[in-house]
Amino acid sequence: MDVRDELREVVRSAFAKADPWGTAVASGWHALTLPGEATISEAAIVLEEAGRACASGPFLGMLLAVEALTSAEPSAERDAALREIADGTAYAVAGLDEYAIDATAAAKVITPDGEIFDAARVRITGVPLLDESRALATVDTTKATPEARLVVPPELAARLNSLGALAVSIDALGVAGAMLDATVAYAKVRTQFNRPIGSFQAVKHTCADMLVQCTLARELITAAVESVVGEEPDAATAISMAKSYATDAAVAVCGSAMQLHGGIGYTWESGVHRYLKRAMADRELFGSPAEHRRGLAARYQAVSM
Repeated sequence: MDVRDELREVVRSAFAKADPWGTAVASGWHALTLPGEATISEAAIVLEEAGRACASGPFLGMLLAVEALTSAEPSAERDAALREIADGTAYAVAGLDEYAIDATAAAKVITPDGEIFDAARVRITGVPLLDESRALATVDTTKATPEARLVVPPELAARLNSLGALAVSIDALGVAGAMLDATVAYAKVRTQFNRPIGSFQAVKHTCADMLVQCTLARELITAAVESVVGEEPDAATAISMAKSYATDAAVAVCGSAMQLHGGIGYTWESGVHRYLKRAMADRELFGSPAEHRRGLAARYQAVSM
């Protein structure tokens, strides 16, 4: 078995139990992109499985914080912050996509300008979301003094927004995969007219469409991850392609899952609604599909001129 397949199997099993974030920290999965640990390829497995389990926890916030810190010039302050993250102290990045992801659970907050604040000394205001599995907040640092100031590249904010777009695309893939599997399993046992509903052509075709959407999303995300790992110059383009398709596809797959589950799909007990809400949040975070498509169109137009 491939090492990544083994990691996926272990993470999926762990996230099926209680306290996925505690398990992630205990296993070191929360900080896979720390220097010398692993790459976004391995972190992508954890992100996808978190989406598949609709797991709560500052997975995304920590990923962005690690990227912000590793992008900064080496210093004692930066190294201390990285050690805190390795030990499980939660960090968040303020000011991305207008909000801070997972800031309500963070002990420290970093800005794209390289300032590190104690979360208890800044004003963090939670933003209500239909998706209860994710935490979003606004952060006001105007009346606080930073604990440290790091030297970061001027394009850090754009880099973090791009990484965030990739991360929610991966999360959306996990959401879509979970709903595809749940729907196929349900179609095999739910009967109507003394036949499993999975034997009906309309249901078969819808499940096939869901599979195609998940497969295409995975291909685009794989290409985007590989471009980031390879530090390719067109990585942002690959990420926009993945974000614009995968998050839209996840919403469509969840909608089909709710429809094929019939009346039970609309109940609180079914859990389908949780995945639909998460997919809808993933679609809007770090740029909507329409925004990314406009950016792609502008890039290709510039190339053709």
